[in-house]
Amino acid sequence: LTMGKKKIVLIGASNSMLFNGLRAGLNQDNVELTNLSLGGASIIFSLYCTLREKNKDIVNKADLVILESNIIDMIHGIDLYGKIHLILRNIFLTYNELSKLNKKFLVLLLPLLEKHSDYNVVETINNAHRMCCNQYGFNCVDVQSVYLKNNVMDFYMTMMPDARHQLQRIMYEFGKNIANENFSLFKFSLPSSIDLDFKICSPKND
Repeated sequence: LTMGKKKIVLIGASNSMLFNGLRAGLNQDNVELTNLSLGGASIIFSLYCTLREKNKDIVNKADLVILESNIIDMIHGIDLYGKIHLILRNIFLTYNELSKLNKKFLVLLLPLLEKHSDYNVVETINNAHRMCCNQYGFNCVDVQSVYLKNNVMDFYMTMMPDARHQLQRIMYEFGKNIANENFSLFKFSLPSSIDLDFKICSPKND
């Protein structure tokens, strides 16, 4: 029976799919978890998931929707250097639309644990997420800032075999803490007044 369980929808990339990581931590006895994540998915995938007809009821009934995409957004920003405006556009469009759902959103800003020459791109992407969270009332856990503030970024860089994925044990505890949190402490999103028209098209469409 799921009566009385918290309904959580997780929309992220591969860090939300690792077997013993975030999704396992969220999947507590008091939680009904729906994981819509897809490896390599950027922020625009979150918009796609919420627009799909088969997901609308799941999202509407969710007590909390967790978003995790900033690592992929940063990677795309680095790989598509010179076209970072496209990534920023997708971030702003997605938050604008999701805010209208008037749900409790929790955005996870995870650290990209690798040294590179495009730190400005990384911060530009993360700042876009931070600004949108503030503007539209999305709850945010900024792990990137926590690591930098506590001077542990280099420590995790040396520990991680894969710079784009977090330690599963840490992410498990992270998810468990979220699942056991008092959801009344989370705020609802602030709906945008900007109306845009999005449609999902397939090869079957003319």
